[in-house]
Amino acid sequence: MMDSKTATERPSEKPYPSATAGWFLVVMLTIAYIFSFVDRYILGLLIEPIKAEFDLSDRSIGWLLSAFTLVYGFVGIFMGWLIDRGKRIWIVSIGVALWSMATIATGTAKNFVQLFAARMGVGVGEATLSPATFSMIGDSFPTEKRGKPIAFYSSALPIGAGLASLLSGAIIAWT
Repeated sequence: MMDSKTATERPSEKPYPSATAGWFLVVMLTIAYIFSFVDRYILGLLIEPIKAEFDLSDRSIGWLLSAFTLVYGFVGIFMGWLIDRGKRIWIVSIGVALWSMATIATGTAKNFVQLFAARMGVGVGEATLSPATFSMIGDSFPTEKRGKPIAFYSSALPIGAGLASLLSGAIIAWT
C-alpha cells in the first residue's frame, strides 16, 4: 500500500524551475504579448489614413483586416501541434522574429498586395506565442500556482490595446 507522499511524487518528471526563473519567463512572454496586441490593434485604429494612402475600398480594408485573423486562426492550430513536438522557446523566438519583420514590412509596404502579405506574416508569427506560453507556464509552475502567471500573461490584452490607442493617436497627430 502506498502512503500519501509516494502517491503524489512523480520521480520521472523533471522538477519545476525556481519561482524567479518561472516569473522571468512569464514577464518576457507577457512583454511579447503586449507588443503583439499593439501590432494587432494599431492597424485597425489607423484604417482611415491607410485607406487614404493606398486608395483602398472598404472591401479591401475588410480583406486586409481579415488577412491577419484568418491566418492566425488556422496557423494557430498547426502551431499547437508543432509546439507539442518541438523546442518551444525556439518556435516562439522564430515567431517573434517573423512577426517583427512582417510588422516592418507592413510599415514599408508600397501597395495593397505587399500590405496584405505582410499582415499574413504577422499572423503566422503571432500564432506561435500563446500556445507555447501556456505550455511553458505549465512546465514552470505547479498546477496550484498557475493562476497568477496566466492572469499576468492575460493582462497583456488590455495593456496592449491601450498602448495601441495611445500610439495610433500620436501617429495620426504626427502625420
